[in-house]
Amino acid sequence: TYNLTVGQSIRINPTTTSRTNRLRWTSSNGSVASVSSSGGVSARAVGASTVTVSGTGVSESYLVNVAPVPSATVTSFSLTPAAGVTLNAGQTQQFATSTTWSDGQTRTSTVTYSATGGTISSTGLYTAGSVAGTFMVIASCACTTPAIADTAFVSVVVPQLTRLTVSPKTASVAAGATQQFAVSA
Repeated sequence: TYNLTVGQSIRINPTTTSRTNRLRWTSSNGSVASVSSSGGVSARAVGASTVTVSGTGVSESYLVNVAPVPSATVTSFSLTPAAGVTLNAGQTQQFATSTTWSDGQTRTSTVTYSATGGTISSTGLYTAGSVAGTFMVIASCACTTPAIADTAFVSVVVPQLTRLTVSPKTASVAAGATQQFAVSA
């Protein structure tokens, strides 16, 4: 018995002979599993077929079961940058995701972003809010059931006023005159 998935191919070698010429190969259901004149079997559709080889002194049959191709699964999902992001209030940081599938193929997946301590666009552009602290950016993908998610942390820094300087420091002003002062923070 041979168990294949749709699209797979194998070669069957008869057990009662080592010769390959003058043998006749047939399949009981060629739409499920076709067979070439040299014993090459191609799985075409879900089902079962009996592949038979016959010739002088040779008569063998093999059951070929064909199953559907298994669905690919997500093996990893990650958000980048993963850590170490520090932003001033109002600054931005672009986040992105990476998804790895069990079959190695690339697929388009819908990712939903959410964030605390600021705002984030549907494409992953985070804008820091005006409150200092450590906040989360969360990316979730409905590519699995249940959905899969990853989190990154953002430190938002809000500049604090530490000193005011008035200039000029001293001034002498005549009665009725004006003096311009400047303040810098």
